[in-house]
Amino acid sequence: MLRGKRTLLEFEVSNGGGVPADNLQILLPSAPWLSLVTPKQIGALAPGAKAKIAISLNPAADLVLGPYTGSLLVSGNNGSLSIGFLFRAVSDGLGDLKVNAQDEFSFFAEDHPNVAGAKVTLKDLGGTIIVEGVTDEMDLFETRRYRRSL
Repeated sequence: MLRGKRTLLEFEVSNGGGVPADNLQILLPSAPWLSLVTPKQIGALAPGAKAKIAISLNPAADLVLGPYTGSLLVSGNNGSLSIGFLFRAVSDGLGDLKVNAQDEFSFFAEDHPNVAGAKVTLKDLGGTIIVEGVTDEMDLFETRRYRRSL
């Protein structure tokens, strides 16, 4: 979920049983950035029937980056369903990156030469590759205006 931006998510629940599910309602965990868009009350759900549920993610611009886990509950008189979630709060922007690659030799050598042909990979907190490349003939890797989600 992108900090400072609202995201709407929709999914379906279905009754896979042989009897109607009665008096169904949706219960959300307490999180200031999570709200229900569809009504809380689903009512009855016949066997094989489906119901759409929509939620809104609206994290504050200063929400701490990282994962947020929990579950919402669809509960009724004769059954319930817990739906787990994992949302990751990310920031979005553009940035510049300049890498001078060094190894143990170049660090201790008198002239401190950089390492040519070093592979550079920048990943976000979830492990997604943002940008990658190899140090050039000047032993540098540089990119401008890469998109980041950290």
